[in-house]
Amino acid sequence: MSHFVIGWYVMYTKPRHEHKVARQLSEKNIPHFLPTTKETGTGKNVILIKEMPLYPSYVFVFIDGPSGYYNSINVNGYCSYVSFGNKIATVSNDVINKIRLITERGRHIEIMHVGLPQGQKALITKGPLAGIGCQVVRHKQKNVTVTVDLLGKIVTAVVARQHLAVV
Repeated sequence: MSHFVIGWYVMYTKPRHEHKVARQLSEKNIPHFLPTTKETGTGKNVILIKEMPLYPSYVFVFIDGPSGYYNSINVNGYCSYVSFGNKIATVSNDVINKIRLITERGRHIEIMHVGLPQGQKALITKGPLAGIGCQVVRHKQKNVTVTVDLLGKIVTAVVARQHLAVV
């Protein structure tokens, strides 16, 4: 890290080690963000709700100095930081805040791994997702299904029509 920039970085972890890595980063007081989504499944006569990583094998880490970087790479489950060429990739605060908003306050969200046909671009103006740009997928009477693209994942949400402004 010869040319260090303070900001959010994307740590690549061993498969299914995201929660373990996040716990260790917490113990070391290193700011991080592990966006999760609740998934339901079934067990023996029971419905299970699991918190699954939105981005499997990735944890966002806020690094504010070289010591933070070196401390973060010494956690069990660390593989590498995502990089392009010789430069470690950063993620803007804006993207992190949008992911936080969707995962922490979003209701009735569904994560899809494939893109949807393009539709009308809009801005959510009211409610827990206010301020996020989106695309209309389907319009049903008073509700509109919209998508938000966050780092390659398509998140869908149902929003009341009066809470959308066409862009």
